[in-house]
Amino acid sequence: MNALKEASNVHGKSLQDTAQGFEARLVKLVVSEVLNVLNRTILYIAKHPVGVDEELQLVLDLMQIDKAQKGFHKLGIYGMGGVGKTTLAKSIYNAIYRKFDCFFFVEGVSIPLGKQILRERLSNLKMLLILDDVDNQEQLEALLPFDSLKDGSQIVITTRDEQIVKWAQAHHKHFMEGLNKSDSHLLFNWHAFLRQEPFKDFKALAGKVVCACDGLPLALETLGAHLYDQDMVFWEEIIVKVDLEGHRHTLIRAQRKVTEILRISFDGLGSEEEELIEWDHAAVVYLRLKCLVKMDEERNLIMHDLLRDMGREIVVERSHKNIGKRSHLWNEVDVRRVLKKENGTSLVRGVKLLTFEEWDVKSFAGMAFLRFLVLSGDFSFFPKELRWFQWHSCPLHFLPAQLTLSKVVVLDLSKSQISSLSQGGHRFENLQDLILTDCELIYSQRTSSFRCLLKKLREAGSV
Repeated sequence: MNALKEASNVHGKSLQDTAQGFEARLVKLVVSEVLNVLNRTILYIAKHPVGVDEELQLVLDLMQIDKAQKGFHKLGIYGMGGVGKTTLAKSIYNAIYRKFDCFFFVEGVSIPLGKQILRERLSNLKMLLILDDVDNQEQLEALLPFDSLKDGSQIVITTRDEQIVKWAQAHHKHFMEGLNKSDSHLLFNWHAFLRQEPFKDFKALAGKVVCACDGLPLALETLGAHLYDQDMVFWEEIIVKVDLEGHRHTLIRAQRKVTEILRISFDGLGSEEEELIEWDHAAVVYLRLKCLVKMDEERNLIMHDLLRDMGREIVVERSHKNIGKRSHLWNEVDVRRVLKKENGTSLVRGVKLLTFEEWDVKSFAGMAFLRFLVLSGDFSFFPKELRWFQWHSCPLHFLPAQLTLSKVVVLDLSKSQISSLSQGGHRFENLQDLILTDCELIYSQRTSSFRCLLKKLREAGSV
């Protein structure tokens, strides 16, 4: 009874006082507040966000969030890879998203996603839209221009290419130059020594490394983590590997400089850590300590695109002439060449195949240890050792019985016509993550027995 009395005394929103008697207005206010609470997702920035606050204030001054604006405002942030553009973009999002009716942070901009956002969800809303890592004009043409956004909306674009900012016709642009000398030392020290100041005997060596990194946060973090808890001899060997001359002259040289520094960290890995065919907790912890991967606010592992590009370069270097011996195939031209010649080997671990051509099972006969497969369209083969299987836009209503799925850990059937996973007699013995984004026909699979099989079930778009 006491609880009921207390509840009766809680003051809520009054139709007359809050909405001047208009029910529609009150409903809109309540829905807006509920959505604001539900959608409060603070993006993970960094463990040591050095220099972020100063950069953030500069761009917020350009955006003029609190001033009345007619139409919407576009801000372009550009700079070389590893300079901290994504970190700044996430900081902008966290600082101002509550001021908007809706807010989106889109990483690795997808054209279909952009069209869906614009056409279905953003009409006449005051919106914050951050497009991170835009790299071509086609993406912009699909997302811009906007003609139905509410006054005061803000669009932020990050890119390595200043030309993208010009194509977007941004009202303001912000060039990121990297950290100043003081912040560079501070960020490096946090990763190399786990403190703000270097150990006395390492001060001179630390100064040389920081100078080589030229203010680039990704390089400072990665190299700092690589040098952590190492002796002076090891430090001196690493400094010799880092060419300290001529890296300031051009953007291309500077970008290459970062790649060289990241390569030093990669070369420090053992063969098992390099391959990581079987990911376990210890391996993930090790890579996180080395700053080669990070974990976001939803506990997803993420990797910087420069690290991805470096890894791809290494794959090509190790088998430059014989494509079929590369551990991973992601380039469409290379994939088609290998499949047509049927010269894939047991060294192939991953294939990204985004084509609607039909391929015979013989094309994959040599890939006995294929573990990672990304598909799109209609295909008629299946290896038996897969751990990750992604088949977007699958035209079938159920997975064929001849597919071997017992070792699959991640199954991604987004945007597919799949209506049932029980048909075909599949045994999902190792399945941990089922992704059914935009699968409208999958309702028949919502059974308790199937849910018990999964450690994680994501159905964003299927609900």
